Amino acid sequence: MKVDELDARILGEFSSDPRMSVLEASRILGVARATVQSRLDKLTREGVITGWGPHLSAEGLGYPVRAYCSLAIDQDAGHDGVAAALSQVPEVLEL
Repeated sequence: MKVDELDARILGEFSSDPRMSVLEASRILGVARATVQSRLDKLTREGVITGWGPHLSAEGLGYPVRAYCSLAIDQDAGHDGVAAALSQVPEVLEL
């Protein structure tokens, strides 16, 4: 999907303030509320917008240390067991 100038402006507004209302965005951008809503719907449908959830701070949640680790796994044994074990650790955010 090609993102045009208005799409980019809409994405910019909602990236800086995800809680902004569609009406407020339409006023800031100088376009109709329905235009903003239809563009947001299209961007969501096309997979450009993948969610509206909050971005959390690990430090703010009480995890002041951040670690990036890599593992060398024997290819013959597979990685399913390691991934299953890591998924049981609540502090592991991404596998």
